[in-house]
Formats: sequence, C-alpha cells, structure tokens
Amino acid sequence: MKKRLLFTLALYLIFVILMTACSPESESNDSSNSVSESESASESESVPPLQQITGITFTNKTYTYDGTEKTISISGTLPSGVNVSYVNNKGTNAGVYTAKATLSGDGYETLQLTATLTVEKATITGITFASNTYTYNGSEHSLLIAGTLPAGVSPTYENNVATNAGVYNAKATLSGSNYKTLVLDATLTVSKADITGITFTGETFEYDALPHSIYVLGNVPAGVSAVYTCNGVNFESATEVGEYPITATLSGQNHNTLTLNATLKIKATEEMLYSILYNGCVYFQNALDSNKLYMYNGTTLSKVTNDVAQNFTTDGTALYYS
Repeated sequence: MKKRLLFTLALYLIFVILMTACSPESESNDSSNSVSESESASESESVPPLQQITGITFTNKTYTYDGTEKTISISGTLPSGVNVSYVNNKGTNAGVYTAKATLSGDGYETLQLTATLTVEKATITGITFASNTYTYNGSEHSLLIAGTLPAGVSPTYENNVATNAGVYNAKATLSGSNYKTLVLDATLTVSKADITGITFTGETFEYDALPHSIYVLGNVPAGVSAVYTCNGVNFESATEVGEYPITATLSGQNHNTLTLNATLKIKATEEMLYSILYNGCVYFQNALDSNKLYMYNGTTLSKVTNDVAQNFTTDGTALYYS
C-alpha cells in the first residue's frame, strides 16, 4: 500500500512538470526572447560602423609679408559628403598663426588637423642714407634717408644734425611691425670755413715816445680771435724807433686759420736843430716844443722865447740868433 502511494505521487510530480513546460506563458517568453534577438540582429545589420577620413594633410606653410592675405588649407580629396571648416588659417600681418581644420560628414568620424601659418617680416629695400659734406656757415646741417618707405615703416635718427665744424657718425634705424629692422650708417662732415674779407696793412709812425700798434681790419667772424706776434713773441705795441715785423694769426673752432703779415715802422724825424753854449748855459731849439728856444743851465730847463731860433752867434757879450 505504501509503495503504491509513493508511485502515485511520483506520477503526479512528473505531470506537473510537464504541464509547466508546455504552458502558454513559457511559449510567450520564448517567443519574446526570439523576437528581441531578431530585432537586435536586424538593427546591427542596418547601421554600419563610422568610417575614418584618410588621405588628407594639413601642412605648415611660411610666407613673406607683402601686404596681401595668406592662407593654408588641406591637401587631398575629401570623401563625398565630408566638409571642412577652418579656424585661424588666414593672416596678413607678420606673425605665427596656429590654424585648425575640422573635417566632418555623415558616416565618418570627425577629424581635426592643426598646422602653423607663418608670415615672416619683409626686408626693407630701396632706401639709401648717403654721407655728405657741408662748409660751416652758422646754420644747421643734417642727413636724411632717400627713397620711399613702405607703409608702417618709420625712421629714427642718431647724430644726424650738426652746426659746428666736425665729423659726425650718423645712424638711421628703419622699423615697422611687418618689416625687419634696417640700420644704415653715414658720415656728416661740416668743414671749417675760410676767413675772408680781412686785411692787415703795415703803417709808419714818427717817433713821439708813445706806443703804436697795427690791427687787422674787416668783419672778424664770430668765434674767431686774432693773436699778434713779433718774431714769435706776443706783441701789443712798440714805442722805440725801428721796424717790427708783425704776424696776425686768426683762428677759431669753425674756421681755417688765417695768417697775415705786415710791418710796423717808427721813424725819427731828421731835422737840423740849432744850439749854442753861451755864458755857461746851453741854448737850443726844443724839438719837443715846436723848436722853440730853451735854455739849460745844468740844473734847470726853461723856455727863453717862443721864437724858433736859428743861426746862433755871439760876440762874447751878447747872444744873437735869426
């Protein structure tokens, strides 16, 4: 009896398991799982993977500034449907530009490329800075560049202006944001001027116990001075009878030295003067008082008369003159 019961229970359990396996819910789940897997497979087959963009380059480029816009762009053939956009790939002024190219399109992975656009400074040409020589005239002299400066370029000068005689090393520096700095050198020379319009004439004086001198005549330029010498010794004047060779030397910072020569003469007046010794006294014509009659007794000099006495004579008791 007991064995029969166990057998019956076993049959019942097998029946339940079989019924569960064959139930509609189980079939539904299996069907659902089957559809889901089918749809996933379908979707996987309809969306292809993104392609990579190849064969495109974005190369660095260098230009020299010329006032026009410079650009860099990609090289190569873009796939159909792929477009390119640029950032900072254009430049006109000298400088370094970091450019970016972005390539994108349906079905392709976006590709970003970078390159450098360089615009180098240009060389300044066609400008000269010539040396020149002027003669001192009291005015300001200068050196300037010649030629047409490019737009944006300006010169600065050093030591290019002078008035006084001398040699000046001048410099011109040309610079601008789009050009290489150019430095030019030149020499400004201001030569000494000649001294003109000056005369130096000799003169003759009669001896009169006073100092005598001779001087240059004319308009002596500003800054020029005259120095007088006689036989190499500084000279101011002469009093005694004689001949004096005088040299006048004119010189100054801005003028060539000028040397002139002349003779100063002091001569004695040759004239017959009369005198006589009478009664212990000397009677004579005094040349220092227009030859009037004077008497000197050994201690005292005195005027006898305003007569111009000549041809003295005496008989021992009286003095006569005519």
